[in-house]
Amino acid sequence: MLRRPAALVLVLVLALALVLGAAQAAMAADSLERLDPDDLINPFLGPAFTRWLVGPVGQLADEEERTLFLLLESNEEAEAFVEQFWSRREDALKRQFESRAAEADKRYSESGLLGRRTDRGMVHVLFGEPEKTEWEEHRNVDDPDVELWTYPKGAARGLNGRKPSRRYRFARDGDVMRLFSNDPNDPANRRRQMIRRIRDPSRRPWR
Repeated sequence: MLRRPAALVLVLVLALALVLGAAQAAMAADSLERLDPDDLINPFLGPAFTRWLVGPVGQLADEEERTLFLLLESNEEAEAFVEQFWSRREDALKRQFESRAAEADKRYSESGLLGRRTDRGMVHVLFGEPEKTEWEEHRNVDDPDVELWTYPKGAARGLNGRKPSRRYRFARDGDVMRLFSNDPNDPANRRRQMIRRIRDPSRRPWR
C-alpha cells in the first residue's frame, strides 16, 4: 500500500497528465469540427446521398446547410441541394476537393467505407498530404499502435478555411482507423484504462 506522500504525488501526476491530454485534444480539434458521423446520415435518401455529409463535406458545410440536408426526403431534392452547395463555392475548391477525395478513396477505403469518409481520408482531403507519416511508439504495452501525421508549422489553410494541427494521430478501432485522442473521456481510452487497471492494480490512484 502506498504511503500518503507517494499516493499524493501519484494523484497529482495523473491529474496533470489528464489536463495536458485534454489540452492536446482541444488543440487538435481546432482544425476540425466535432461531428458524430451517425448524426450526419439521412436515412430517407438512397445510397448515393444518405452518407453525403459524412467526412470532409460535413466539415465544409455550415450548421444551416447540414440541418437542411438532413431534412431532405428524396434523391431529387438531394441532387439539387448538392448542385447548389458547390455553386456557392469557388470552382478551384471543388476541383481540389474532388482530386483529393478520389485519391483518399484509393488509399484509405476500409471495411466497406469510402476512403474520403474515413478519418484519415477526411484529414487528407481537407489539408492535403502531411509533411511526414510515421508510426509512433506506444508508451504502454496496452496502448494501440498509432499512425502519426505531421504537418509543417507554416501550412496553408485547408479547404475548410482552418489551418491543420501540427499532428494527427490515428489508431485502429475495430476494422477502421480513427482519430486517436488523449482525451480521458474518449470511450476507447476509457476501455483501455479499465483493462490496464484490471491487469495492474498498482495503477489505481485510489489505493
